[in-house]
Amino acid sequence: MQEEYQVFVFTCDTDHKASQPYKDITSNQWLDFDKDIKVFYCSTNNLNYRTILQISKEVNPDFIYTNNPYAIKFTAFPLIINKYHNINAKAILAPRGTLIDGKIQFKYFKKITFLWVVRLLGIFKNVSFQATSDEEKQAIVKRLHAKANDIQIIPNLPYYPIDDAPSTKPQHHLNLIFISRISPEKNLLYLLKLLQKVNFNLKLGIIGPMENKKYWAACLEIIKKLPDNITVEYLGGMPKEHYKDTLKDYHLFVFPTFAENFGHVILEALGLGKPALISNKTPWTNLEEYQAGWALPLDQEELFVEKIRLMYNMTNEEYQQWSKGAKQYLDQFMAENDFMKLYKNLFS
Repeated sequence: MQEEYQVFVFTCDTDHKASQPYKDITSNQWLDFDKDIKVFYCSTNNLNYRTILQISKEVNPDFIYTNNPYAIKFTAFPLIINKYHNINAKAILAPRGTLIDGKIQFKYFKKITFLWVVRLLGIFKNVSFQATSDEEKQAIVKRLHAKANDIQIIPNLPYYPIDDAPSTKPQHHLNLIFISRISPEKNLLYLLKLLQKVNFNLKLGIIGPMENKKYWAACLEIIKKLPDNITVEYLGGMPKEHYKDTLKDYHLFVFPTFAENFGHVILEALGLGKPALISNKTPWTNLEEYQAGWALPLDQEELFVEKIRLMYNMTNEEYQQWSKGAKQYLDQFMAENDFMKLYKNLFS
């Protein structure tokens, strides 16, 4: 959108829960990222109300676009500054699924109390919202007491990978891949417990940053108890640009998440020709219609195991049909959405 908008991105100079700044950047100054796009990587010791006020006055934006209602410094501060320091920009909040029931159940009382306080303070008054699904729209109305007319449903724009060399899958051979943060809401533990019921050889690869060490310790306890026919490998965090090379060795993306308002990683895996076995707590519930995978209820563990076994028994010829279906699913999603028109309507 930079052909029609100047974009200023204010963010941290470190990744989520990391302590070291990104490589090859300069902190605390505007950097040219691309044509008409500038990025300000703020250091931790400089990330405060005063700095955000200074940046807001300097940019003097027409629109302020924030993510995550619980973010004090990146949502509450900009919205308060906009309201009380005469910035007068149109403010837009994209909750990114944080308000839907499947996500809000974690740290429930802390989140509910916080939302009650910010509503009392009127921080979200006169703010517009972006939802990525009707479910999220209803959650915004419920949790933030927003008016339905102030909410636009716009899907996220996924990273669009291209895989010119699809994986082969010999019959009676299967490698699973899980990609997400190591965190309770992503439900890796569920998958590991499923593998206790599998009586054939398979490999599970895990990609994702170590967000919750206590949860990972619980996962390790299950991994230690898995039978010899199951191999598990933790590959650490990884930039999505590296997925293409890494996922060539894997066949089925498995993601039994408790809830996703969108789930970028699902579409990224599909775009690389990986059929997806996921929970039915995402927008992508019609995968099987396209031979792109399955979206199943979490209370049907045996059905998850059955689909894993089905994929294990597939010949390479059968697998290629599902791999093709996965790619076509993403192609169709991209073709059905005029993202430029939708986002221009949001920023108007």
